[in-house]
Amino acid sequence: MNNPLTFKSNDPNVWYVEVCELGEGEESFVYLARKVSSRSEDDVLVAVKQSKKEENRTKATGRNLIERFQFQAEHAAQLHHPNIVEVIEFVDPQETAEQQRRARPHLVMEYVEGVTLRQKMKPRRANGGLVGTALPLEDILSISEQTLSGLSHTHAQNPAIIHRDIRPEQLMITPDGRVKILDFGLAKELWSLDAEFVRTMITTGGGTWDYMAPEQIGLISKIVGEDVVPINYVPGTDVYTFGVTLYEMARGVVLPRKKEHGSMEHYVPHDADLTFLGGKIDLRPLIVKATQYDIDKRYPSAKAFLEALQQLREKYDAIVKGRG
Repeated sequence: MNNPLTFKSNDPNVWYVEVCELGEGEESFVYLARKVSSRSEDDVLVAVKQSKKEENRTKATGRNLIERFQFQAEHAAQLHHPNIVEVIEFVDPQETAEQQRRARPHLVMEYVEGVTLRQKMKPRRANGGLVGTALPLEDILSISEQTLSGLSHTHAQNPAIIHRDIRPEQLMITPDGRVKILDFGLAKELWSLDAEFVRTMITTGGGTWDYMAPEQIGLISKIVGEDVVPINYVPGTDVYTFGVTLYEMARGVVLPRKKEHGSMEHYVPHDADLTFLGGKIDLRPLIVKATQYDIDKRYPSAKAFLEALQQLREKYDAIVKGRG
């Protein structure tokens, strides 16, 4: 590559050299980079997520992006789990001269080879929306167990860490079937959020409409002028968003919301077949419970959701073993 970018590390003996650009979002670029050290010859590939503009230091949305980078780095130990992408470091060079890309804040993460759940479902545009291929039950169970295992770990922290934006784009699947949850920079501890954060929440990825829990949408609708509207996110928020994702894995389409204008409530259609193996395995009860409008009626945590799913896994394994 001609003139590859070089990214700084907090360690003066380490730097990262661009291999290629992996993608970009509204606020950031993501690069594949190679770690270079003056102390070793380790050939390690990493992912570098970099703020797009130097002005992000002063704009509200940009500050939130940098704060999310910092959050992931500060909680890297708590987020250490086989099913969560590992954060290596957050680097803020604090240099503004020449506005060079290498001088912009960036997050260095584990590089995960594979496809997102969205890509695995082979999406296509149809009927004004996104339609994918429903997955086999074995894949659904494996992806669900691993995702809920990772979320169970973050929910068990003190205070609990809530992802807030679980959806197919946030789940990476490696060639050997390992699930890695992406982008915990959108996460929040169980603390109150202020209006300034909420006003930028949609534009900075603080939730995605098709998957958002009612309490996320309700919070946004309550922001008026400069009023501060505090809210506590709870593990039930992640339970909800993954319940919507589980439905999509089983049906290939997003769980619909009620037709009333502005409705915040999803519902599971009566004619949606969520059974497998001739009706012996039924995902409907799990999805219905996970996506209850009332938080108190959902699974209280990802761990409780996982335990319910594991009961289905045991039933599935017994059926498959009996066939063998």
